[in-house]
Amino acid sequence: MEDTEAQLRLRLVQDILAQHHLSAKSIDPLPRAKSNHVYKVSLSSPVSPRLSRQPDVSRIPASLTTLCVRISAAAAALEDAVRVSNEVAFLKLARKALEQSGALSEEIVPRVFAWEEGSPSGPGWIVMEWKAGVPFDHDAVKGMGRDGRAKVAEQVALLVKAFQTFRLPDGVDRFGGVGFDEHGKMVNSRMSLQYGGPFTSFRELMRAALTWHIEASKRTTDLKGWKDEGDLMERLERFLLEGFDKVFDQIPEDKCRPVLVHGDLGESSRCSKNRRDKTNSDTSDGSNMLFDPSTFTLTGIVDFDLAHIGIPLSDYLLADLGFRYMLAGSVDWSDSGTPYQEILHGFDSNTNDGLPTAFPRAKILDDALARVGADRPATFEGSVQLADLWWMAQDICQAFWFIPRLMDSWGPKRKAMMKTRSANNVRKYLDQWGY
Repeated sequence: MEDTEAQLRLRLVQDILAQHHLSAKSIDPLPRAKSNHVYKVSLSSPVSPRLSRQPDVSRIPASLTTLCVRISAAAAALEDAVRVSNEVAFLKLARKALEQSGALSEEIVPRVFAWEEGSPSGPGWIVMEWKAGVPFDHDAVKGMGRDGRAKVAEQVALLVKAFQTFRLPDGVDRFGGVGFDEHGKMVNSRMSLQYGGPFTSFRELMRAALTWHIEASKRTTDLKGWKDEGDLMERLERFLLEGFDKVFDQIPEDKCRPVLVHGDLGESSRCSKNRRDKTNSDTSDGSNMLFDPSTFTLTGIVDFDLAHIGIPLSDYLLADLGFRYMLAGSVDWSDSGTPYQEILHGFDSNTNDGLPTAFPRAKILDDALARVGADRPATFEGSVQLADLWWMAQDICQAFWFIPRLMDSWGPKRKAMMKTRSANNVRKYLDQWGY
């Protein structure tokens, strides 16, 4: 069955190339990415491409020798009807953000050459630039000296700052996703995550996220709406109705301004040890920031599947930026491997390599973020409340409960352990809020 599906995907790649008058010397499938099937395509020379009629595409240079084709894979928590157009729009916005900032080259973000939204008749796909490099993950950081880490940290900080300060275009002033209208103009749309949207405030987005995770837990065969966890679901629904706004009121509204969010820059702190591909335009489970280890220079920012309009703190919530730097929840921060209190309140100037490994690494990025003037958890009032709301929602129902191949590989004992841990975390969050 898997071989047949792989053959059908390869045929689709060949058809896409033929539609655009592209001839391939080789088509190489890469190890399975998180939510896409990714192919590295080596082109015959010279290239005589046909320009796509879709919005926001670039003409393929005649000198191009390699490109990337991404075919959307089934993903439980993603909206197939909008995910490709959302990614295309954010790839364009990210290039504009870097161009506007002038601090990093927009060429580290892939250009899009052609794309098609998914439909009941077939998956969505994107033809884009190939970006080579090593994923900037924890393994990469381990192999660097202090100077190398500092150089990469400066670039990561500039990237974060560029996204936070980018002037969003007219028509893209609400929270959620971005797509195109019938005239090809960028407009707000539903998110690629199944939270809906667009939203007039970040409060609305967070309420929608919490609601989705509660309802999603009722659709899983393992969680079953937490029916076997006593009154947990009743407590959650009461919190959503009575407590959510009280907690969110502690987050200043003026801090929740709309900004460009990648949504998956680094590694999830809860991922197992990740495989690493040295040339990959969509890393398998690790960082989506690629770099050249010989020069410590960022070479690619890829995989905008989860990109959306969020707030300045959003990218810190969604992934570890490679330096053990992530905004974790207050009840289970020790599982994240990050220096929780220091990220929230600032690092002591004497933090050094004599402390736990995560401290000096995270401080390098924190110092860089401070130097470039980026918003970070220590400068954001309400960071604790925001992180706790986000991570409680994740514990209510993680997307992995909907991934059959993962559930099949776990077995009853591991699933029971994960379920118990999540239930305990949710109870602790509700206890501290009095629900």
